[in-house]
Amino acid sequence: MARARLVPLLMLLAAVQGAQARELTSCETNIISATVLATYCSHASGTDDNVDLMILWRGGAGWFRRGMGRSGGGGSHLTGGGAGGHVSEFRFFGDVEIRYDADFGAGVVTIGALPPIALRTVNAVLVDGVDRPEGGHVRRALSVAPRVTLGGDHNLKVIRSSRALIAFLQCDIPMPASPSSRPQPPVVTVCEKLAGNAR
Repeated sequence: MARARLVPLLMLLAAVQGAQARELTSCETNIISATVLATYCSHASGTDDNVDLMILWRGGAGWFRRGMGRSGGGGSHLTGGGAGGHVSEFRFFGDVEIRYDADFGAGVVTIGALPPIALRTVNAVLVDGVDRPEGGHVRRALSVAPRVTLGGDHNLKVIRSSRALIAFLQCDIPMPASPSSRPQPPVVTVCEKLAGNAR
């Protein structure tokens, strides 16, 4: 009798520990080319990084450096864990705002004031013209690598797997000098890594 009760209890404890061990969805945004920022959202599972969402934000060369230090800023909010997490974030680059709200439990992402995009069959969104007065528009939504190995440059790993993402980076456009009088830290872009100039 006692043994019969013990088995379900052990199964419940194992399920709770597994849920606790599951990594939270996390997102980060980085410069990856002269014209593109990448927002990368993922959660870890074993030795893999599960790609929940990648948003590529494209504008004119160096758009993300305009007004830096003048009105830059942003905020984010994270709830839930694993593939069911909910992340919302906004950032300002001068007078340019990028904003998204990703509900991975519901399988939908809303970018700025654009119509929601279902994530059941896609995990990458290419947003173009983010620095135009009328705001950005979705150039394409597609499915890319669902997972990559942990460690190293995850942006590079995902982008390397997709010709569409590589083309969107416009790697033939050089990075302009910073308009700020204060020196900016050097950025090794994904374009440079794809060219073999850096690892």
